[in-house]
Amino acid sequence: MWTTSISFWDDFLDPLKVTFDGENKLIYINDYYSTINVKIDVYSAFKRWLKRRQNTSFPIALRSIGGDVVGGGLYAGDIYFLTNNYQIVINHPVAVSGVLYSDNVNLSTYIIQSGGGVTSTVSNLAYAYNTIGATVPTATDIANQVWSTDPSVYGTSSAAGKLNKVDTIKTTTDNIFALNA
Repeated sequence: MWTTSISFWDDFLDPLKVTFDGENKLIYINDYYSTINVKIDVYSAFKRWLKRRQNTSFPIALRSIGGDVVGGGLYAGDIYFLTNNYQIVINHPVAVSGVLYSDNVNLSTYIIQSGGGVTSTVSNLAYAYNTIGATVPTATDIANQVWSTDPSVYGTSSAAGKLNKVDTIKTTTDNIFALNA
């Protein structure tokens, strides 16, 4: 009868897109995955991998900065660093999203093998937004709200109050709006 250690069930129940080689400090992108999110598929996967078997005996592979609250529902963007000379091995075309650096500036983040390649997509935003439970209005929702608002409820010194005093000037091609200030 075939038996296995219960710890190997973790690999079956929670398959990772990457394989960690703690002894050689390498992270392999598994062949059947062509898109990798640094936060989910590498950083979070490493934390889950550490809980399996005796993996806590290996050096830490990644660290992150960011995610700090900066107010108004904004959070600082995430940046991830490979630590302890870990590198990511890629032997097929992979699209990587997220900001990833190596702590060792003299060591490449990626080892690109024959047939491999990386297309990296990073956010140019310094902030991230917490959108859990938030409903983002569409342009139509915003327009409907604007046009359904009666500008007479605003004071005459506000922009909405000034809109209440718009006069229409007829021209041969268009209507031009002028504000009575």
